[in-house]
Amino acid sequence: MVNPKQGKEPATPNFDIRCAIIKRMTNSTPTLLIWLVQYRKYLDLVQQDLHEQAELVKAEINEALPDAELCWEDLERAAQNLK
Repeated sequence: MVNPKQGKEPATPNFDIRCAIIKRMTNSTPTLLIWLVQYRKYLDLVQQDLHEQAELVKAEINEALPDAELCWEDLERAAQNLK
């Protein structure tokens, strides 16, 4: 399913469904919420010029995303959709 706001296919199957669930704040997708929090932590560290710490957080995220069936682009899009 193409996201009309983004105009392209999501990188992860069922990504739009997961975002819709998060917007309703159910407990069925806590994994995405956890990694969104970590993604925002990463962005905050980058903004504060704490690049070494940011790279550690990014490495942690990158290591866990495949197990969560997500990718970096999914986190970026989800963060934009939740603004």
